[in-house]
Amino acid sequence: MKLTTEFVTVLVGAVAAGLSLATLLVVVYQTALMKRQTEIIEKQDEIIARRAILSIQKGQYYTAAPENDRLPLMAHNSGRKGSDSFNWHILIPKEAATDGMNGGTLVGDVVVAGTMYAHIFGRTVVSLYPQEDAMQLSEVRIKRAAGRQTKFTILWYIAAHDGRFPEGPAGSQEYGRIEVDLRPLSTPTPSPARP
Repeated sequence: MKLTTEFVTVLVGAVAAGLSLATLLVVVYQTALMKRQTEIIEKQDEIIARRAILSIQKGQYYTAAPENDRLPLMAHNSGRKGSDSFNWHILIPKEAATDGMNGGTLVGDVVVAGTMYAHIFGRTVVSLYPQEDAMQLSEVRIKRAAGRQTKFTILWYIAAHDGRFPEGPAGSQEYGRIEVDLRPLSTPTPSPARP
């Protein structure tokens, strides 16, 4: 059987058309697969974004009685999900103008970046929801005495189901910072009304 030029041309054309069709089917399949993968990634991002993001901030400094000043420390949730419970850690410089805290348990002393801190631990089992009013964790008792620092930094971190806050690189020991300056607070506000 002798192959003619026309027959070879038709055969080559058919093979090329078949390969083009197969390539088109692979491209359509890969496009559908990429679309599904993108949908999965977007759903995962949405689920991950739906979590608590916790922080500790200072509240309004006030005077409970003469020589009895207080600085409340408040938990905030700026995330998109409530937090059922969490452990909090507050580190107060030993040389700060303080006299301990109301709330939490003194764990001991710890040195961070060359500064000695009192390490206070607490566990909160009350839910803290996003955009809700802050929850008071503790109060720093202020002690104004000669030689005590009136400008200092309180360190903090929180461990919860949604992670450790503030967040940092994996395995790192990050601390949140609360800057305290008692010097301009020569006349603290009266104690807030308690419900």
